[in-house]
Amino acid sequence: MFLLLLLPTIPTTHVSSLAWATTPNSNSNSVPRSNYPPSHVFKSNGDAFGDPPPWNPSSSISPDGFLSSTYPANFGAWESTPSTTITGKYDKCRINWSNTEFRVRQVPGDGNCLFHAVACTLEYVVNATHSDMRSRVELRRRSSLLRFDACELLSLEKQRKKLRRKVFLQGEDSLPVEELVSAAAQQYNISGEEYVSSMREDSTWGGGPEIVALCNILERPIHVYELASEANSITTKKVELEFVCRRMACFGSPKFDKKEPLFTKPKPKTKTFPSPL
Repeated sequence: MFLLLLLPTIPTTHVSSLAWATTPNSNSNSVPRSNYPPSHVFKSNGDAFGDPPPWNPSSSISPDGFLSSTYPANFGAWESTPSTTITGKYDKCRINWSNTEFRVRQVPGDGNCLFHAVACTLEYVVNATHSDMRSRVELRRRSSLLRFDACELLSLEKQRKKLRRKVFLQGEDSLPVEELVSAAAQQYNISGEEYVSSMREDSTWGGGPEIVALCNILERPIHVYELASEANSITTKKVELEFVCRRMACFGSPKFDKKEPLFTKPKPKTKTFPSPL
């Protein structure tokens, strides 16, 4: 059984196809941020009896954020291309998922969801324990530290002092940090320095550069999955669909495959958030 973390809050009654990267507004000149401050989903001390859950309430989600269903795993379409297929222990040719299912868990959708997801999966993989979503102060503290560490690695000023350090992406690919940050900043028509400065702010959405930074800092793979619908069987009347966890990226593999990978799920294209609780 694997643990898959949902980054933002989305209704479980209708899960649309999710994209790996956020599509920025053509007029955007800043990195997307949550419309709700952290205090919205971290009221008081996160008391289990006093606070509502920091996601859309659903009978399919437990008070600790676990979805009631489990989901089979599948490979992404990108893995059928020899030039993009990863090697090592997580190569699709070496994995048998016939008896494997993923357990999915929500994390608070306050703009820090990527860092919450990494913090929760890291605790599970390293300590074999689950973060307590009903008392979220410690989760917020660890997520803030991960954001800080990621931004420190992405800091262009620090990179210039370290003579253009490279980070490992996926497969055999690596890239100077400055190029990684510049590519992300161009989506929002801002400079690399402005991008990192925005990312340091609480509730700013993390994305690909931050996942790359964290897997290099932790020296641990971070694999990204999407919860997607696939045709299970076709009858004369209708197409039967089932949800599967489809692998979208394997950051840090095979470079850091000595450590068990963390599993996260990408954020949606739409910049929508749940109604205030």
